[in-house]
Amino acid sequence: GRALADPAEGYELFPIDFSMHVQIRQNVVQRFLQTHPEAQSSAAAILLHGGVELDRYDTDIQYNFHQESFFQYLFGVREPGCAGLLDLATRRAVLFVPRLSDEWELWCGDRKPLAYFKAHYKVDEVFYVDELAAVLADKLKAKKLFVLHGQNSDSGLETTTTSTFEGIDQYEVDRQALHPVLVESRVVKTEKELELLRFVNKLSSRAHVNVMRSIRPGKMEFHAESDFLHYVYSNGGARFHAYTCICGSGHNASA
Repeated sequence: GRALADPAEGYELFPIDFSMHVQIRQNVVQRFLQTHPEAQSSAAAILLHGGVELDRYDTDIQYNFHQESFFQYLFGVREPGCAGLLDLATRRAVLFVPRLSDEWELWCGDRKPLAYFKAHYKVDEVFYVDELAAVLADKLKAKKLFVLHGQNSDSGLETTTTSTFEGIDQYEVDRQALHPVLVESRVVKTEKELELLRFVNKLSSRAHVNVMRSIRPGKMEFHAESDFLHYVYSNGGARFHAYTCICGSGHNASA
């Protein structure tokens, strides 16, 4: 596998190849149809919604957005407020993105055209989220939807992004079949996923080594944690972390 550059030589970023998600989608559809062969001939589609931005209580500031895991797995989309669809008959992938306002562009920057999302995320078609119901009814002629709903066996918590939209009651909706197929699919990694995991593991390992090397008597826990966060972000571009860095001192080190 590829290795990180030596820290003395500067940083190294991992360029995400979005064909990884194309392969993942193909694998998921294949597994789903093997498990539920009747879905291929029933004008059916898999529908997922991604995560949304969360406000900090009553302020006009949002938490840094972190995509919902299953949606990230299938589409790799970084933007909030999106939805994605897999047509089980044609195996085509359709992405739905928010229709951003003029005010949004004023404060947040350029609004990307639909063509950008299609090319960047390597999907077959892109529409606005507010067109979802019309696309399902008029373009895809869908009759049955498989949506995400299930329980995380580690946390005991249920998924929070189960798809819904105005008019969903017109469809036969299955909330049970998709989750176990996605969970099993995520167990088996593609080669591109393994390359990404190797990169992240190497980055995380070096960050932990860097923390150990930088520890001195009198340093505080926040010094160690900030060393870790700075290392993975500045050397690997990793803004988000799977867990809080464990850098205990004193009695906390015995936990």
